[in-house]
Amino acid sequence: MSEHESMLGKMNNIEIYMGNKDADMDADINASAQEAFKYVLTQNDPVGTVAGYYDEKLSIWTISNFFLQILGYELNEFMEVSGGYLNNVICNDQECFLSAEEFRNLHGFYTMYLMDSKGSPILVRIVKTDAEDNEGRPVWVLSARSDRSTQNLELINEMVENGLWSIDYDQEETISKMTLSDTFCHMLGFKDNSEIPNTAEAVLGRIHPDDRSEIIEFMERVPGDFQHEKYEGEYRILMRDGNYQWFDINCRAVRRMNGSLSQLVGVIVNIDKRKKASEQEAREEAFHRAFTDLNICEYYVDLQENTFESMKVENPLLEIFRNSQTWDELIQRLLDNYVCPESKVAVAQIYNREYIIKELGKIKGELSQECKVMINGEQRIVSNVVMAGDKDENGNPKHAMIFLRDVTDSKNAEKERRKMLRQNIAMDQLLQGVTRIVERFAVCDLDSGRYDYYEMNNDAVYQPAGDYLKFIHYMSQKYVVITESINAQMEYLLSPEHLRKVILSEEDLYTFEYCNFDKSSYKVMSVIPVEWKGSVLSKVMLIVQDIGQKHELEKLANTDGLTGLYNERYLSTKLKQNGKFHKKFAMFYLDLDRFKPVNDTYGHDMGDKLLKAVSQRLRKCIRNTDYAFRIGGDEFSLIIEEGNINDEFCEMMVRRIKNAIDAPFVIEGHILYVDTSCGYAIYPEHSQKIDEIRIMADHRMYRDKIQNRKKI
Repeated sequence: MSEHESMLGKMNNIEIYMGNKDADMDADINASAQEAFKYVLTQNDPVGTVAGYYDEKLSIWTISNFFLQILGYELNEFMEVSGGYLNNVICNDQECFLSAEEFRNLHGFYTMYLMDSKGSPILVRIVKTDAEDNEGRPVWVLSARSDRSTQNLELINEMVENGLWSIDYDQEETISKMTLSDTFCHMLGFKDNSEIPNTAEAVLGRIHPDDRSEIIEFMERVPGDFQHEKYEGEYRILMRDGNYQWFDINCRAVRRMNGSLSQLVGVIVNIDKRKKASEQEAREEAFHRAFTDLNICEYYVDLQENTFESMKVENPLLEIFRNSQTWDELIQRLLDNYVCPESKVAVAQIYNREYIIKELGKIKGELSQECKVMINGEQRIVSNVVMAGDKDENGNPKHAMIFLRDVTDSKNAEKERRKMLRQNIAMDQLLQGVTRIVERFAVCDLDSGRYDYYEMNNDAVYQPAGDYLKFIHYMSQKYVVITESINAQMEYLLSPEHLRKVILSEEDLYTFEYCNFDKSSYKVMSVIPVEWKGSVLSKVMLIVQDIGQKHELEKLANTDGLTGLYNERYLSTKLKQNGKFHKKFAMFYLDLDRFKPVNDTYGHDMGDKLLKAVSQRLRKCIRNTDYAFRIGGDEFSLIIEEGNINDEFCEMMVRRIKNAIDAPFVIEGHILYVDTSCGYAIYPEHSQKIDEIRIMADHRMYRDKIQNRKKI
């Protein structure tokens, strides 16, 4: 008896219930359903089965023990969670499966996520068909098996930020199957791989006509091309929105023992920005992005004349636009009538004309901020965007373009912000020609203490297999962990005991950065769970990526070229990090007084040398663990995170800074004098909002400057 026949013979033991009713253990499966079960079982590996009706929630008619075991349920527990409906255990992001009408149209092979007994999504492969119940009513029938390996592969895919694809070939080297990862489909603008047919013809149809012949020639050549196993190229692919974007496509051939082609496995990386990037294009893109139907209003502001001209205004803001003569009046009415109390300070700041002229004079791009407003009695989240217009003869911004955009309806605003941040970082890397690739990985059995090692660039530095503890001990002798939040040796971080503490579920991903002792090589280590014995982690995959170029670029991107201090960009990053982890710190804002006369008298070269000298003195005022920034021009900032941070300490630091800067500078035989105005703010004592901490420090600095002028 075959395995499938044996399984079909067990179908009399299948637990059966009707919708919300109790299980009917004696019910028989009719011939139609038998054939349907036979089809889904013979088309899939030994799996669980389930069937039900095409009502609104897809009520379940019959379910097998295997199906319950996949999800980790007992029957009573499953009934309590699902209520007898398939819809209640399908994860919400798989919306294509939530409609009975759409579900009816699915036939054959699909992937979907089901919720297990722990409340976590499990990727399952299903085969679905139709049948009739004992009374002749139409039912759906499907088989399902969990696919943990693909799910973990998707985790790797998310980590390396690439789209994965594969093509399977039969014994005659004819294409038999094509598989696209969800990330691949996301990169093209689709929800998942159910929206793109898994056929070579469908994918080839999305290649730009000018690039298609090259792809076809490659597909015809690769079966007999034994000299090359790795291939790459750059091609344009049609996106869901109808536009073409550039992608870098890499793949490797997998061959059978007889040399015939078994599979092509590859990745794609979006390089469209790198292909098209220029400052003007970026500004135009930002400008057009701002003009969307989500904008509540769009208008121009004359920053110097305090006037405005509206282009688009939606109700109910139309009234305050009509009744305001100046832009300052308009903003005040906006604050008084619409902005929620917790957002008033930040909104007043971003719409302060002096602040806009100052900030847009230092940066290229736009100022943006989100705030809460009350519109028609409903609280909404609005994004405020200020973009630079033309400049006057002195190079100062003269006009600005203002956009108010309603972003409330975003499903998860914080998730979207994090996503955009990751995209921006990835794009910065791509624009610099940096693509993070996996260079080596190891599969480690924590129970037996053995490892299997794989080198992707044929430059192996470890034995292909061996003792795991000796392996991580050797690594600990060569490398040092550099991730800020971790102060431990690699040998400890990769020990079975520690991994079992930090990896508690199939979805956990553990990462840290490290480098060799001379800091000539930077890597990131990612640990992914592979196998469990009960609730105990038994096997992991260690994935290593080279991030050396990333570190160098980040250092250049975060450092002021003149002084060597951190720059404005890194200041913003550091403030966001401290806010995210609720880390206590003091921020100091500094501005040099009497610096302009030095530039006017001795020239800009002498001014630059003075700024370098000021930077050196600022470094001596703080510890190695503190941070010093040149924000732009003669403005500086300090962040101190450790120690007894209070007002008394900060006042002492202000005196120390002033004493250091006020002392005369001797540069090339010239004695130069400057003073400094300084202000500070403490997080979270003075405010629990990071944006307000910066504003407070800036305001205190200006008050100090006014006091200094009175002393003259």
